[in-house]
Amino acid sequence: MKKLLGIIVLSLLFSGNAYAKETTLICELKKFYEKRDRTSQKVQIPLNELDLIVLEKEYLVLDFDKKKLIKSSSFIILSDYKKLNFTDDALYFIGHGQDTKHLFDTNANLNRFTGELEINMKSTKALYEGTGSSYKEGYEMDRLYQCKKSKKKF
Repeated sequence: MKKLLGIIVLSLLFSGNAYAKETTLICELKKFYEKRDRTSQKVQIPLNELDLIVLEKEYLVLDFDKKKLIKSSSFIILSDYKKLNFTDDALYFIGHGQDTKHLFDTNANLNRFTGELEINMKSTKALYEGTGSSYKEGYEMDRLYQCKKSKKKF
């Protein structure tokens, strides 16, 4: 009887990971804004004028209990950000671009009530000081996605 009770207790202890809840979000681009340089205004670019790769649906897999980004498609990579902050209202991705020279400063926030994900990318001085880039000082891009919970198909 003691062995049976011990087996039950141990199985309950080790089964905690089986109940870890991952949330998968599928995100679709709804709006795209671009600012070419410091002196220009931010302009909304119609979605039909964007490359098809930009219009592909993206995904995020999150664990809200452990406050962790598990995996995602290419539009949000954890190494792009210095910090990931979970709150009751939103998730904030704070940091720089994935390159070590910090050519772009990238920030994102996911509203947990509306499902809206906003990604803002701005050029830094390192981009236009000596890189020979076609980007001008003050380049900025905003992408607005609508995210919905999704379940695995199989």
